[in-house]
Amino acid sequence: MFDTIHQRTRQILIGSVLAVVVILALLQWVIVPLQRHNEDVQAKIMRSRTYLQELSQLGQRYEQKKKSLERLGTTVLKRPNGFTLFAFVESQATKDGLRKHIAFMRPSQKKLSEERTEELVEMRLTGIDLDILVPYLFHVESAPEEVFVKRLTIRSKERNQNLLDVDLVLSAIL
Repeated sequence: MFDTIHQRTRQILIGSVLAVVVILALLQWVIVPLQRHNEDVQAKIMRSRTYLQELSQLGQRYEQKKKSLERLGTTVLKRPNGFTLFAFVESQATKDGLRKHIAFMRPSQKKLSEERTEELVEMRLTGIDLDILVPYLFHVESAPEEVFVKRLTIRSKERNQNLLDVDLVLSAIL
């Protein structure tokens, strides 16, 4: 078959076949791997952008927490010397007239870091009216000593629905 083809046509045909083989080789071993690499790089860029956004949000949250702790630190310094949460809770209960409703008060401490300790007072109030409880909670939460209600459980009495049994945990950072 190749004997009858003219020399010039044979060279063109061989050149065309070689060109097709070179083009296919370039596609297979150069262009396709470059496209895959480009897709991988684009995916990594998208993941990096997502990580950057998350880090930015975490940085903002960190700054907020840092400012909050600094504010809390200045509040702690403003507290009177010898401040104890137990004494504060008890005196506020006496002022708000719910001392007779206290079934028990349990103080405890939890170490948060080398510098900070969380003081807790677990308290049970029995047979208390909502009109007495709400002002007490308001006075505790709005006090300049930065005391917080950490947990609050309210149950109504079976015999008198107007009276409540309350378990609460109050917290202050020292």
